[in-house]
Amino acid sequence: MKIGQTAPDFKDILNESSQKISLSQFKGKYVVLSIYYKDGTYTCTKTLEGFRDLKDKFDSANAVILGVSRDDASSHKEAVDAQKFNFSLLVDDDGTVSKNYGALNDTGRVNRCSFIISPEGKIAATWAQVRDCESHAQEVLSKLESIVNGTEETPQKTNEKEETGDNEEENEEEDEEEGNEAEEANNENEEDDDEEDDDDDE
Repeated sequence: MKIGQTAPDFKDILNESSQKISLSQFKGKYVVLSIYYKDGTYTCTKTLEGFRDLKDKFDSANAVILGVSRDDASSHKEAVDAQKFNFSLLVDDDGTVSKNYGALNDTGRVNRCSFIISPEGKIAATWAQVRDCESHAQEVLSKLESIVNGTEETPQKTNEKEETGDNEEENEEEDEEEGNEAEEANNENEEDDDEEDDDDDE
């Protein structure tokens, strides 16, 4: 995604309440689009919580926040209710929105990405690989405020490596799950070894 290009449109995308949402309905406002991997995962939840906690400031900057993932409406509803999210989560079940914004990699996985879309529907800022879930929302807010206040020096992509076919950093959530599974397997092996040692002692 290049700064200044027209943001890919999306129409009648369902949110957590099964309401139809289109990008065009926010014309005249900034749109902060946060594309993420999956509801309920630690990193994605932390990222969205950051936007939740700063929503008043985004409102003051004439911006709306939209989360997007491939989860269904019921999953989004559970996430909104559990985490008290104060913005819509959109259902991108077939991955079209993620793909159009360059967030869908060759393996079909969704990379965490964020975008600021201007009131004129242009890409104003991008984060192609969101890494720091704790500070990301504040970083986006600071960027937005600099754009709104005209203090931005040079529009550019933010926090992005050179684009390649493979995502060097795989989804952290899956890595964490795999790590947990490996740790559990290791613990089971250690328990088996201990039992064998006990049998030998007998």
